[in-house]
Amino acid sequence: MMYVIYGVIVSAILLGWIINMFDKRKPKMSFVAVEMPHMKPLPMGTSGVGFWKGIKMWLTTSRKWELTDDWVYTINGTRFKVPKGFVFDGASVPKFFSLLVKSNGRVAYGRIGT
Repeated sequence: MMYVIYGVIVSAILLGWIINMFDKRKPKMSFVAVEMPHMKPLPMGTSGVGFWKGIKMWLTTSRKWELTDDWVYTINGTRFKVPKGFVFDGASVPKFFSLLVKSNGRVAYGRIGT
């Protein structure tokens, strides 16, 4: 039974890959950034709230980051600028998956991306 399930999964992946390779409607996107954004983590606000509430906040909220310099990038010839002081949560990783993938894009366990 497991071979059937694995066969279906592998077949779906291969079919998707084949369709993607021959799809002529794919948009050609050009992304250019001179450097990665400079950012710093913001405090989570767990100081002074008690042990259990701090644990709850740590488990249910995501880390916020702030840009320390303006970040400029170009997509398809259009220049975009994200201003210094912009606050965001990294990669919007759902809390359930953040156990495996950190919000800065690195894998939490293993050697990939470390």
